[in-house]
Amino acid sequence: MNTFKQTFDKLSAIDVNEHSKDKNGYTYLSWTWAWKTLVENTEVASYIWQEDKFFSDGSMEVSCVLTVDGHSLPMWLAVTDYNNKSIPNPDAWSINTARMRCLVKAMAMFGLGHYIYAGESFPENTGTLAPASDASPGDDADPKLESQTFEEEPDLTIEGVLKSIIPCGGSKGKSYGEVYLNDGEELLKAGKRFGVLKNPTKDQNKHLTNLRFIVRHQMQNNNGVLA
Repeated sequence: MNTFKQTFDKLSAIDVNEHSKDKNGYTYLSWTWAWKTLVENTEVASYIWQEDKFFSDGSMEVSCVLTVDGHSLPMWLAVTDYNNKSIPNPDAWSINTARMRCLVKAMAMFGLGHYIYAGESFPENTGTLAPASDASPGDDADPKLESQTFEEEPDLTIEGVLKSIIPCGGSKGKSYGEVYLNDGEELLKAGKRFGVLKNPTKDQNKHLTNLRFIVRHQMQNNNGVLA
């Protein structure tokens, strides 16, 4: 049976772009293709639905537990519309849609399509990055730039990256550990901002490389969870 890291490394290298669609600024991966791909690339895969949660405002949350190669991870998702707004008293169709989106999100915890949630547009080591569909530029990014390539430096270590100094953007001059070590939300936001860059400067490309490295390291060493 594969270790979690072996499974994650294999699934995270799969390019899912041809099977994803953009709606209202969000990227959705086909659950039928995702499940087929998961089964074809793992030894054993199964899932169960957990009890739904209901809230006082009429909104609802679905959840599941996905087991892949002997490793189980829970995942949950609010029942929302295509603007990611909670639906009061959702109908059966909305609940079913949320369940399948929740399952796809769980697959991302094992690596399949995880780069979409990390604000990136291609899995690592595939070369060119396209604009992230749900990204918006911030103080770290210049939306006028026009192309981007990515190559991970072979000698990167997590210790070295966390101690290194951020070379650009609003956090310039601070260390990666100081800004991102215990703030997964900010890490993802930065990744999304840099996902829209085209023709990045050397410093911007280095910053994106380090952000991606931290995301990958944290997910691999926390059972697919971004700390």
